[in-house]
Amino acid sequence: MLRLLFNRLLQTALVLLIVSVIVFLLLHLAPGDPVDLLFGEQNVSAGQKEEVRHNLGLDQPLLLQYLHFLGSAVSGDLGNSIFRGASVLSLIKPALFATIELTVGAVLVATIVGVPIAVVSALRQNSFVDRAGSAIALFGISMPSFWLGIMLILLFSVKLGVLPTGSQLDLGVEVPHLTGFVVLDSLLSGDPAAFGSALRHVALPSVTLGTALAATVVRVLRAGLIEAKNQDFIDAVRARGVSHPTVVRHMLRNALPPTVIMMGVKIGSLLGGAIVVETIFSWPGLGRLIVEAIRARDYPLVQGGVLLMAVLFVLVNLCADILHGVLDPRIRQGGRSRA
Repeated sequence: MLRLLFNRLLQTALVLLIVSVIVFLLLHLAPGDPVDLLFGEQNVSAGQKEEVRHNLGLDQPLLLQYLHFLGSAVSGDLGNSIFRGASVLSLIKPALFATIELTVGAVLVATIVGVPIAVVSALRQNSFVDRAGSAIALFGISMPSFWLGIMLILLFSVKLGVLPTGSQLDLGVEVPHLTGFVVLDSLLSGDPAAFGSALRHVALPSVTLGTALAATVVRVLRAGLIEAKNQDFIDAVRARGVSHPTVVRHMLRNALPPTVIMMGVKIGSLLGGAIVVETIFSWPGLGRLIVEAIRARDYPLVQGGVLLMAVLFVLVNLCADILHGVLDPRIRQGGRSRA
């Protein structure tokens, strides 16, 4: 297990290095000058622009700029935003909390919806319930998130008027900054109105983001449960007169490793792939912040945001690998799992 963890850590460092190089080169090779965008239509001389470019370090060779960025990033300094003037970390932190909060909501939706459907479908294989669950899973995977988000807004916000269309809280509602997560802060503050407002605002984007994940959970977990159900050890457990819930727990334990790996990859993708959902629901997340920074050619903010997304992605996958080893003894013993 320690050997596996060590190998994953080395792979993580290599992935982050490659990501930093790719992002840096793509940004600097893309057309557009951040200094020109910074001044816009202002009547600024070429000398003044060169002075600003020198102060930002944009007149240095690309290699020196990259080494400076990499050295600062290793020390925890991601620089300052060109357009906003504040430090990159201070801008990324609230956006990161918002994205994590949305991702947690999507995972909860996927777990609450996907796991029961997968279990019932596997236990009643080839029945009407199983076919209905498979149809729902296919629909969830095939449905574009932007279309689902718009349809949910039209139904629950425009037609029924029961849920808001965007942001994190109603106008005029404020919660103390305790953890950075609005839902949790509103709960800890003991304000039922603020807590209800936070839940209402996070509901639609969480359902939109979690639908495809729930569908994937249904398909992967159902397949694992059906495979486990046909194993000889399950017949032996049943022959000993073990209760049905205990049999299902044995099946779940053997079906969970591939599901955990899949969830790890999907959660990492959710952290970086919620841009469309954040835009539709005006959610102040990290993806939306990076898109705005790309449009403004804000190099430090884009580099810091993408690098942080990559860190989160590899850390989530690392946690999934560790949990996989905990659930599957073959991984801890150095063998290879069928998952």
